[in-house]
Amino acid sequence: MMVMQRMNLKKKLFVGLFLVVFGIPCFSQGIAVRNNLIWDATGTANIGIEIPVSNNWTIGTNVAIKTWPRFFMWDTGTKEDPRQWKYFLVAPEVRYWPEKVYEGWFFGGDLIYSHYNAAKINPLGLFKDIKDQRHQGDFYGGGIFAGHSWWLSDHFRIEAEAGIGAGYKNAKTFECQHCGEPIGTSKGLQIVPKLGVNIAWNIESRRKAKKEVLDIIGQIEDVPEPPKERVRTPEIVVQKPVERQLTAVEELAKTHPILHPSTEYKPYTKGTVVRKMPGALYVFYELGKAEVKRSITTLSGPRDNGPVLDEILSLTEKILADSSSSIAKIQIVGLSSFEGTRSRNIALSLERAHALKNFVQQHFNIPNDKFEVVGGGEAWTDLRDQLNDLLLAGGGAGLTADELKTAIEIIDTEKDIAEREKKFRAAANGSIYDKVRRGIFADQRSAGYLRIYYDITEK
Repeated sequence: MMVMQRMNLKKKLFVGLFLVVFGIPCFSQGIAVRNNLIWDATGTANIGIEIPVSNNWTIGTNVAIKTWPRFFMWDTGTKEDPRQWKYFLVAPEVRYWPEKVYEGWFFGGDLIYSHYNAAKINPLGLFKDIKDQRHQGDFYGGGIFAGHSWWLSDHFRIEAEAGIGAGYKNAKTFECQHCGEPIGTSKGLQIVPKLGVNIAWNIESRRKAKKEVLDIIGQIEDVPEPPKERVRTPEIVVQKPVERQLTAVEELAKTHPILHPSTEYKPYTKGTVVRKMPGALYVFYELGKAEVKRSITTLSGPRDNGPVLDEILSLTEKILADSSSSIAKIQIVGLSSFEGTRSRNIALSLERAHALKNFVQQHFNIPNDKFEVVGGGEAWTDLRDQLNDLLLAGGGAGLTADELKTAIEIIDTEKDIAEREKKFRAAANGSIYDKVRRGIFADQRSAGYLRIYYDITEK
């Protein structure tokens, strides 16, 4: 007490905290001594000792020796009885208590050494090789276990634990219980169970441990806090960070969703619905061709590419004119309808994407590595999405709701592309395909200026 009173408040708090976390479990809960009742039943003298090393960890060891030759201590047998089970065991262990030492559940691991002399027994069916012989030798191993502790009084607890271990056995084998000359050896892996119902005695009582904790905490709380010196706190001036002014490209990106910083890069995938990419600019092509034209004629009517081409050039020029930004990647994807052969359609989709890239390069000096040119092949994903939009609208492009459902079902159920195209062409005696060819395919013969990714060069 005198030492505690001479300490200043900070030291008292430190000492108190140290004792609560480390000292109290070690010295107030104290050392525990235990005895395994299951081992007692087999005539095995045993003792275990456990020592706390922190608020949640204990270390200890178990020692057992069995000189009684029979399986159970009440099994007296006769001198002629060939059965025998003698051994010495030592098992150091460590336990973790999630709540705190000696309270509730615990989990642990141990190392095992045993010297044994056993004959004509097979406990729990795990020692079949000893069933007809006598084995004398050593076992080295380890195991894991779990258990639970219940307080019976201030000093006594009962523990239940179970686990499993494995290790290496090295024993000599004998034909009978008292034979002197070995007939062979038994070596190799051995699995051993661990079962325990332990009566444990804690040297220090549980009640005393709690009282010591409360006493120490009370001593700390009762110490008056020294008067605080009035210290003038210097005024801290917090400067607001200067907001960076947006570049011209960043301002442009507010109204043009085709523009994205390079950190938002996303590669094109086959599942992408190109026709619904935000802000994308589409150039349409004539059937079977990849030439960029300002206007074309299709079965569904004329298409004017002029405004889109002008917008592509205008956007690109504005990005190049902004010295504080630079182009990181221009993403172009070409598509085709499934008219003609599939191999030609795949090649044609890539040619259309390159044609749009070449058109841009004719006006601006942009190197090839700034472009991501992709041939999307036959536009089945876009076609299916467009058919579904028409179905939600109740029909369109000359197709009834039932015809749209039939077309969508063919796309969804037939995974083989060649078979899908064959079924699509044959559906409703070819009328569905003919209506799609006249009213929708012109939308798939395209190249999309999908995204322009940029970097900021000046902060």
